[in-house]
Parts: sequence; C-alpha cells; structure tokens
Amino acid sequence: MAARRIWCAGLTVMAVGYTLVGFYHGDELQLSVTSCIANIGAGVVVAGAPTLVVGVVSPDEQGLGSGMLNMLISLFGAIVTAGAYAVLAADSKVVDGTAFYLDNGYTWIFWLGALVTVVALVLSLFLPPLHDADGDVRPA
Repeated sequence: MAARRIWCAGLTVMAVGYTLVGFYHGDELQLSVTSCIANIGAGVVVAGAPTLVVGVVSPDEQGLGSGMLNMLISLFGAIVTAGAYAVLAADSKVVDGTAFYLDNGYTWIFWLGALVTVVALVLSLFLPPLHDADGDVRPA
C-alpha cells in the first residue's frame, strides 16, 4: 500500500509542476524552478514503478512484469512525444523551411503533460486492489 501512496504523491507533484510550467515559463528562473517541481514528481513516479510491478506479480513473473513495464514506458513515451510535436507544429512559424515553435505551443505541451499525469493519477486512485487466485487481497 505504501508504494501506491508514494506513486500517487509523485503523480500529484508532477501534475502540479507541469501545470506551473504551463503558466510560468517566461524566463530561465521560472522554467528552472517549475521544471524542478515537475521533474521531482516524475523521478518519484519512475523510481516507484518497478516497486509497484514487483509488489503485484509472483516471483516467477517478475522478469515478464518488468519487461512489460519497460515496453509500455517506451510505447507511451513514443506516443506522447509524437502528440507533443503535433501540438508544437500546430503553433509554429516556418522560416526558410525551418519550423520555430511559438510560446502558445509550449504552453499547451506543458498542460498536456499535466493532463496526462492527472489522468494517470485518477486511474491509479480508482484501481481496486489486486486479488490472488484464492481470493486473498495482495498489497498494492
């Protein structure tokens, strides 16, 4: 149960951080401070994910569970990155064939990060505890 609470705390800090970055990214200090908040939360999430996997799979399945976690992180990262560049490209100015992304696009990217994080948090809060085949509740 403690791993899930830490995971949710990390998601909360990450969502708050990305929201702040969306509002405050006008200079180096703002971007540094708000990005630090978002990335501290992201670090807690990334560090806690393997703990969640190990906590809900049997020792025989831990290799498979860890492999699936890594695959899903990579797949999710690729999809979100492609979406982020689509958002940036929608608000850009092309000069001599080179796209320059404008501030509005960056603002929406940071808010997209906050939205994705909030969705993950909501899903995490409403996922029921896992059960063994014999009906015992596994610790999350």
